[in-house]
Amino acid sequence: MPIYHGFKATIIPGNKEGISGSVIGGYNIGLSIYSDEEKRDASVQALMHITSREIQKEMMLKYKKFSGIVNLFDDLDSCDKDDFCDVHRKIQPIARPTSLTDDYNSYSEKFRYYIYEYIYGNDDIDPLDMLSKINDITYFNYISIKTKYSSLGKIFGSIYLTISILIILSSCFLYNKNFQFYYSFLSKDYWILTLIGYIFVIVTSYLDMEKVTPVHCRLKQLFHLLSYTLIFIPVFHKLVSNYPEEIPYQNWFHNHRILFMIVFIIVDIGVWGLTLFSSSTSEDIKVTNGKNFQKYDRYLL
Repeated sequence: MPIYHGFKATIIPGNKEGISGSVIGGYNIGLSIYSDEEKRDASVQALMHITSREIQKEMMLKYKKFSGIVNLFDDLDSCDKDDFCDVHRKIQPIARPTSLTDDYNSYSEKFRYYIYEYIYGNDDIDPLDMLSKINDITYFNYISIKTKYSSLGKIFGSIYLTISILIILSSCFLYNKNFQFYYSFLSKDYWILTLIGYIFVIVTSYLDMEKVTPVHCRLKQLFHLLSYTLIFIPVFHKLVSNYPEEIPYQNWFHNHRILFMIVFIIVDIGVWGLTLFSSSTSEDIKVTNGKNFQKYDRYLL
């Protein structure tokens, strides 16, 4: 496509034959709501004129500028003199990844820095290391048992699972006559609820491994509340029931231990339900020359 005398423009070659590496570029035009109504109306008329089919066609023919009106490239009057439209048909324009980050200028600066460092800088730079640094600009790391890049998640997952199984198996001692003396402080049902509370603590640790989402945040709040209740309320009930001095409802507490626990669980669920009306978002922590990560922005505990 002729641009100036002696120069010709063509598509940017891509990785494969027939695939271009062209990138979309341009400008955004907006009108300020604080402008006078008369000036806004005049600006609208000017924009309508600039973006009209006739003006866009003139810009194509006279200045060799691409237009956003796609069907102009099928217009014989616009495309009969040179291969201008042919260039447009061959490109597969790639949009700049402006949606990846709130600060695209910073992203673009870091991206170009790593690319130029690899091309023009130290020859000893590992290309995989360079690509990893580019990926880390926008990627937020987290530990997961599903990831294929690290075995750390599987190790932690195995540890959590093993501890959970041991906690469940430990309940067998409650029914062994040789050990019942050591568990006489609480009733069997309270001991079982206590063990469930410890399992809930492990569940909250497991939720920390996965990607930060509003659902995980809510579940972590709930399991935290329930775990504290199931672990500490049985001991609290025992102390209240056996308080050396008489207190109101002491006999009722002693005779209704399950209902005593249910009341606290209902309170936990009620408090957790109130948090559903508040926003629960994640906070992005960006580390320069390091690994980005996310954390819970608003957390009940």
